[in-house]
Amino acid sequence: MAPHPILRYSAGLALAGLAFFSCKLPAHLEIRDLPSPPTYLNYGLTEKSPADSAALGSLNWKTFFRDPLLIALIDTALQRNLDLKNAEQNLFAAQALLKASGGRLWPTVNATAGAGLTRFGRQTIDGVGNYDVNFSPNIAADQRIPNPVPDFALGFQSTWEVDISGKIRHYKKAARARFMASEEGLRFLKTQIIGAVAHLYYLLISLDTELEIIRRNIELQESALEVIEIQKQSGKINELAVKQFRTQVLDTRSLEYEKLQERLVIENALNTLLARYPARIPRKDTLNVQDLPSLIQGPVSFNYVFQRPDIKAGLHQLTGAHHHLKASKAELYPSLVLNANFGLNGFDAAGLLSVPASLAFNLLSGLTAPILNRYVLLGQYKIAFSEKNKALLDYQQKVINAAQEVVNELNRFENFRKVAQYKAEEFQLMKEASKISDQLFYTGFANYLEVLMTRQVLLRAELELTEARLQQFLASVQLLRALGGGL
Repeated sequence: MAPHPILRYSAGLALAGLAFFSCKLPAHLEIRDLPSPPTYLNYGLTEKSPADSAALGSLNWKTFFRDPLLIALIDTALQRNLDLKNAEQNLFAAQALLKASGGRLWPTVNATAGAGLTRFGRQTIDGVGNYDVNFSPNIAADQRIPNPVPDFALGFQSTWEVDISGKIRHYKKAARARFMASEEGLRFLKTQIIGAVAHLYYLLISLDTELEIIRRNIELQESALEVIEIQKQSGKINELAVKQFRTQVLDTRSLEYEKLQERLVIENALNTLLARYPARIPRKDTLNVQDLPSLIQGPVSFNYVFQRPDIKAGLHQLTGAHHHLKASKAELYPSLVLNANFGLNGFDAAGLLSVPASLAFNLLSGLTAPILNRYVLLGQYKIAFSEKNKALLDYQQKVINAAQEVVNELNRFENFRKVAQYKAEEFQLMKEASKISDQLFYTGFANYLEVLMTRQVLLRAELELTEARLQQFLASVQLLRALGGGL
């Protein structure tokens, strides 16, 4: 005889549930399983001594930057930036949710007041019973039950889930850890804004310098073009030389307008960070190496990586995931719920306040444990287990990325310091070469092509020198962010 379809269906569910429960959990990861970090971040800087820990320990963006105009711009951005204000509102809402989540540890108490009216049919148990009770000699006249029956209540109602498994405490700790991660996220956003303002500020100054270089070269090239045209009229050179000199002027002029557009875009990007409409940004005339921070001359302790807001946020996220895992496991255990009602109750509004005659209360406790829905809770536990492991791996990745950023910017600063040194020597040599080529051309010992080539190389060398100095400043900005932003 074939089994009943319901039996087959139930057996299938049982086998599916057994297969689900038997899913093997992945390895449980802990912070101690992560590789130990080095003491110092000195890759590529082994010849240098470690930076002063005391100086870096007091790192602050207001003392890190030496330009008062830049400091004022950063301060304005931290006060007015719209993204930052939006994040502050999100943090305020998260704080309110955190405070609300803490209430689950305590009983809920609600004041209640109610009134009702019920009419019992005479052919019902309640109707017959109430009618019969009214003839009893054991009740007073004011205790007789009318039909319909009014019902008045005034009192308190309470429900309390006793946290015998620690579930609610772990949920609260998870919520607190995530809130603290949000706080660090706000600090991280501030470091990003500080870095972005400084980055754009230095770009503006560099573009100002490049425009000055380009315009100075345009003047020199136009003067040279006038000389070439005179020499053409005297028959010393031909029209080809004039056209090539004129082409050089036009090329440099087009470069000027390219830089003007680039400067405009960057200036407006900076205005956006300051939450204001397009306007000129007050700034210094040139990038002075004396304004470079002096706190980054060498390897730094790896401990400074752990002070970064994004690393702290990752650690709080990991802590929150750990407590969420604990809470998800506690969901599989029995829970104890207490319900209580206390107040005044009666079918006569006048007698409602007749205490203790109208006094009423009840107390009910219940112990519940999941059975049929246990597979759902177990699935949630396995998801929480995976999320906790992912949080740890994300944290490790953030630490590795942060270490790489510090090393990259330390080496970038040092390498471009050397680049700037060589570019300065190259530029000086090209200035001298340009003077010599002009003299040789005017005396007939060099042709105009040599003059054109020398002037092009001179312009390129001066622009590359400006770029190398800019890269030093940008490396200092990124290093400040990589070390926590100076907050």
